[in-house]
This record gives sequence, structure tokens and C-alpha cells, in this order.
Amino acid sequence: MTLKYEKLVEDPVAELRRITDFLAVDYHNSMLEYDKKTTYSKPQKGNSEKWRRVPPAQLSAAEFRAAPWLEKAGYLPSQPKRRPARIRLLTFEMQCRIHGIRFRRRRYGTRLWLEDVVSRRIGTKQWCDSVRQRVHSIQERHLK
Repeated sequence: MTLKYEKLVEDPVAELRRITDFLAVDYHNSMLEYDKKTTYSKPQKGNSEKWRRVPPAQLSAAEFRAAPWLEKAGYLPSQPKRRPARIRLLTFEMQCRIHGIRFRRRRYGTRLWLEDVVSRRIGTKQWCDSVRQRVHSIQERHLK
């Protein structure tokens, strides 16, 4: 089954019915009220077009990296496919890493984030397990 974000925000009821049919479960209107019981918000129609505001060089690098998955999902590239300059790819990679580090530091706190990084590189199995358990408990809180 293929689910496209654009169709989901365009007609959530129809797409959710398609999903429930695929899973062989009953559809209930309350399924669309998840935003009242979780930290997730409903998809916004404008979000499916945000990529159009990305600078062309950055978009080219992102599409190049994601090309196999975009093609598999039936998305056409926004511009002719060509390999971005190496510096552009390195810049894109660094931006992704920095974003990931900032996200994890905010979510887990600097101390736990740093402890997680160090324990995975040089820590004992017991220490790694202890840190991962604390990280997972925070992740679970954000899912509910």
C-alpha cells in the first residue's frame, strides 16, 4: 500500500478509510481526532508545498540524496537530475548532522545527550543500556 501525504491532507477521511480497509479494521470517525489525545497535530495542507520554497541548490542536493526513494514513491524531480557540487553535498550533510544534534540536545538535555554519545563510543554495555533506557523513556513520552 502506498500512502501519499498530499492525498492524506487533501481528503483525510477517504485515505483513512483506504488504510483501514487495507488493515481489515473498522473505520471510526474518532480516528481523525487523534490530535486531542496525543502530541501529534493534524497535517496542514500547506505543508505539502513547503519544499517549493527551498533554495534551488539545497533542493537539488536533497533530491539527489533521496532520488531512489522519491522515484520509488512516484515523485518526479523538480529539476533535471544532476550531481550537486561536492561542497554542496558536504554542506547539506553537515546541516543534517547539526540539526540532529540540536534536536537531541533539546529533547534529552545536554547531559543525557552527551552521555548517550560517549557511552555508545567508549562505554561498557551496562552503561550503554542504562543510558539507552533513559533515552527511550523520553522518546515514549513524546509519542503519547
